[in-house]
Amino acid sequence: MVKFLSAFAVVLASVASTFAYPTGAGTCNADATAIHYGMGFTQNPSGFSLSASSAVYTPGTPLTITVQGSGTFKGVLLYATLDDGTTRVGTWQIDSGFRSMPECTGSDPAASITHSNPNVKNAGTTFTWNPPASASGNVHFQGAIVPDMPYFDIFASVVLAPAAPPAPVVTTTTTVAAASSSSPAPAPLVSATSAYAVSSPVVVTTTTTVATVTVTATTSVAPAYSATRRCKA
Repeated sequence: MVKFLSAFAVVLASVASTFAYPTGAGTCNADATAIHYGMGFTQNPSGFSLSASSAVYTPGTPLTITVQGSGTFKGVLLYATLDDGTTRVGTWQIDSGFRSMPECTGSDPAASITHSNPNVKNAGTTFTWNPPASASGNVHFQGAIVPDMPYFDIFASVVLAPAAPPAPVVTTTTTVAAASSSSPAPAPLVSATSAYAVSSPVVVTTTTTVATVTVTATTSVAPAYSATRRCKA
């Protein structure tokens, strides 16, 4: 009887472990030790990884993070941090089958995303991440995945650098006086403006003025000389 009860307890423990976190990650951090000892899961290489749609991020421009690999998974935890590994930045677009994590204090509830059901999800699933309003240095995407409970794996971090700011535009203006051949009055000015990008924040203004010069040349030509020779009769 005791042996039967012990075996039954083991089965119950296994069932509880398998279905304990069907509506979200049981932790806010992708920490192998915490997941193993706190949640009772076993870490096992899964072959899953993360990839980003860009090597850099631009404030105000969403990008996608994709779960790469083969096969399926049931649970996931994703978030982005600064170089300190703790300050979470940006927010996630919450699609069907996933939810934000308001239980993770100290950051925007939408700064972390997890599954909302234990349904099977396919490799290639994408998540849309919205960068912070201003660039704050490198961003590290971290997370954990549960291919099939009670097994989990930790994603290798994907690091994105902030995009370079756009080059400032410099305007150059050239002023030229139009030529006049008959009037001594000042000629109207004609301005041409061109813009080009430079690699450093600098403002350059160039003005060139060409004076009006009128040259009159007079050439005198002597009349043709005609001579008549007289002859005696």
